[in-house]
Amino acid sequence: MSDAARGVAYTVLAAVREDDAYVNLLLPRLMGEQNLDTRDAAFATELTHGTIRWQGTYDAIVGHRAQRDLDPAVR
Repeated sequence: MSDAARGVAYTVLAAVREDDAYVNLLLPRLMGEQNLDTRDAAFATELTHGTIRWQGTYDAIVGHRAQRDLDPAVR
């Protein structure tokens, strides 16, 4: 898997959190701009959608276990 796919997923997740961006509009555009091949595009898609799908659970676990507030980008 490429770092470009992870970068695309991170960029989309940050835009959703910070700017209320729409995943279905931003993700395909960024994957095209990065020229991701089919495998990397599938990975970026699953990473992005999976993170959003489980975001509430992740936040609850981190919130319960973290000793301090975390920067949103780290969370």
